[in-house]
Amino acid sequence: MMLKRIYWTVLGLVCLAGIGAMVYLGIQPRPIEKISLSKFDNPKIMANAVLLRLRQELQLSPVIVIGVQPQHIEQLEVLREFLNNNREDESLAFQKIYRDSSVNSDLFPEAEVVHFQDEFANRLEEIKSFLDKSQRVLIIAPTTFTAQVIPSSLTFFLNKNLTVKQKALSLSMIDFPRNREEEKNFEFPCVVEGVDQSGLGPFGCLLLQSSRSKYRKRFQQGEKIGFVNQIGQSDYLIFYTAER
Repeated sequence: MMLKRIYWTVLGLVCLAGIGAMVYLGIQPRPIEKISLSKFDNPKIMANAVLLRLRQELQLSPVIVIGVQPQHIEQLEVLREFLNNNREDESLAFQKIYRDSSVNSDLFPEAEVVHFQDEFANRLEEIKSFLDKSQRVLIIAPTTFTAQVIPSSLTFFLNKNLTVKQKALSLSMIDFPRNREEEKNFEFPCVVEGVDQSGLGPFGCLLLQSSRSKYRKRFQQGEKIGFVNQIGQSDYLIFYTAER
């Protein structure tokens, strides 16, 4: 009788632990691959692929926040091609474009320059006024400002303050490592909680998790390659780099 009680007690604890693990894993971002790792001969082809794959999602979102790593010119070129395509399609065109001052580029002369870290809260009502008139808004900023999975990002702030119909969609571009050795110099390291001073540790872990799954597939050195993952309801990562 005693053995039976011990058995059922242990079994119950195991079941509870399993349920706890399922709940924990369920709230973690689970990347969904939207574009598989492929070769893209130039920025225009990459931009076209994203536009084709996410066309419906982009049409339904009145606010698009696009993130780039400002020092990566190839990401800026992808964004320029993306905007060129959008101009040709009225359903995707933007009536207002903002560019954060840290994205220092002459490729976007149509954008109003804003220092979002200081001004964003003050610009919220202005953005709402465009949306109330059914005008589409694009915001260009560094990737650390745009990914919604980062609680301090401006997209996270936006979606806390906009109505359900006005929710923003984010597309964040990332250069990514191609082997474990390159991870040492990756801009977004995976840092455990308690040691992470920047608040970007979980984001870095998510990026490395996605990158590591692609290490075995190789291309010719110098070829432009990339893939796209969805990491939230309206939060997308565009991985884009040159094969090393």
